Amino acid sequence: CSGGIAVTSTATSPAALERRLRRDTPDVVLVDAALGTGEAPLAFVEGLRRASPGTAVVVLAALINALTVVSKKAEDVKVVISGAGAAGNAVAFLLKTYGVKDITVCVRAGIIHREAPWLNWAQRELAEFTNLVQKTGTLADAMRGADVFIGVSGPNIVTTEMVASMNSNAIVFALAN
Repeated sequence: CSGGIAVTSTATSPAALERRLRRDTPDVVLVDAALGTGEAPLAFVEGLRRASPGTAVVVLAALINALTVVSKKAEDVKVVISGAGAAGNAVAFLLKTYGVKDITVCVRAGIIHREAPWLNWAQRELAEFTNLVQKTGTLADAMRGADVFIGVSGPNIVTTEMVASMNSNAIVFALAN
């Protein structure tokens, strides 16, 4: 994967994250997804940063910006989400609403698909609009050929080889802790 974008941070506040992004990524335009003005980027995160809807909003804002940087369209990208808890569900539903068509969600047991016997009620809801081709397998299988990876599960589950198997100009959001 050459030219990919990786977003990770140990910032303790939205202001610290903004300072770090401005310092480390001077060529990236920060976007205020709440207002669309470009002023006070990330300010809207303060009240939402620990809530699942907040995670989803931040991911969408970052994805919109990253897709612009790599010249890709939301409706054309393949997105893989690791984690089907509250944050993963919120992200998947918001991305679908925004217009992302190809979303695959993975959990420890593998890729969520309609026939999986281990689905809980929330995963069954996800299976209705994700993984439209009903692919089965592991996270590594799902990431092969993906444009975007969003990790909202646990640490140390993605290898260098998995990222290398993604499409060129891949976008990686490593949000798990």
